[in-house]
Amino acid sequence: MGAPSVGVFSVLRLGAAGGAISEAYEYISESLTQNLEYIGGNGISGNRQVRQERMVLGKRDVSGSITFEPTPEELDLLAPRILGGAKQVDNTISIANTLPTMDIQFDRVGDIFQFNGCAVNKATLRANVGEVIQLALDLVGKTQTLPAAAVASITHGAPYVFHEGVFTFNGATGEVNSVEIGIENGLLTDVYRFSATRTHIPVGPVRVTCNAVMPFTSDEVAVLANEVTGAAATLVFTKGAKSFTITIANLKLSGPGPQVGNREGEILWSPTGVAYSTASADCIKFTS
Repeated sequence: MGAPSVGVFSVLRLGAAGGAISEAYEYISESLTQNLEYIGGNGISGNRQVRQERMVLGKRDVSGSITFEPTPEELDLLAPRILGGAKQVDNTISIANTLPTMDIQFDRVGDIFQFNGCAVNKATLRANVGEVIQLALDLVGKTQTLPAAAVASITHGAPYVFHEGVFTFNGATGEVNSVEIGIENGLLTDVYRFSATRTHIPVGPVRVTCNAVMPFTSDEVAVLANEVTGAAATLVFTKGAKSFTITIANLKLSGPGPQVGNREGEILWSPTGVAYSTASADCIKFTS
């Protein structure tokens, strides 16, 4: 038996699908795996058991997630892979009708695992009081291989922290205890085309949500008034000369309304919002 593999020695590396693995990241956890499906064994043979010769490989695919505590530099690299658009000269990243795919490599100490042709099915950015912000990427991919380790070094830096953020709705700064933004790319994951592995991972409709927990004061009454019409919203994190801005063109909020949980605590409001595009703006845009 070999020595146990310990997570602290793992390394995450990635690059464009089919290209060089040239980026390395710190990460919190991951669950990427290859899923195998065996089919057959449905015949009648006079025996309750199924012979192994009757079982054949059906589909195999890749899925799982990675959670980061992203630095400004890491968000700059990951943001185009979430929305699809390339970073422009004005530092904006917009929604595109295709998504770039990645090859993702994990040194799991015991061996090197590489997951090829991966795309972001859902990205979730979470910010909570007193914590480093987290970015979780739910991914789907095509194949798993066991290559040699790539050479890429982590660029170390400080991650964004909750207190470096500002949330605005309809032009007014809102006090929030936490905020979570989700971007679902609606990937079609069942396209195989006479192949045991996925041949394509087309994008579907995008759905963007924004959930916040905030104290309910007279200021939030104006927010309630915009539940139906919606309003623009932004979430901005700033660290020195670097910043990351999420701009939502029209955020329509819905219940539950503010509720009194007990007599000692604050009255909190936890609305759920869905983002929509307008005649002049995409439903969501990044500026990095």
